[in-house]
Amino acid sequence: MEMHDEMMLDYPPSLAAAKQLGEVPAGFAFFEFECLGDRPEEFTVMKVTGAVFREAKTGKNKGRRTVAIPGTERTVYVTAEAIRDATPAGYGDAFRAKLAAATE
Repeated sequence: MEMHDEMMLDYPPSLAAAKQLGEVPAGFAFFEFECLGDRPEEFTVMKVTGAVFREAKTGKNKGRRTVAIPGTERTVYVTAEAIRDATPAGYGDAFRAKLAAATE
């Protein structure tokens, strides 16, 4: 997985998880988002996992933050309510407008 500094920063579950975690070390990024429950109507909690990543030193990903540093992984459980509260006003409006235009 390729990690970028801006990856998932404005994703509402990331915002809610970051608020719950508080301060994290430099290079920390969320990389796994899992809805908990068997059916969509039961998805009221999301498991969000992140870690500190460093740049690869060799190989095709050299210079990219793709290597998780062992021992830095952190997991939080965020509620749907916390995610809604963390969602900025207007989030997704541009996507919905493009989708509506494409389906007209």
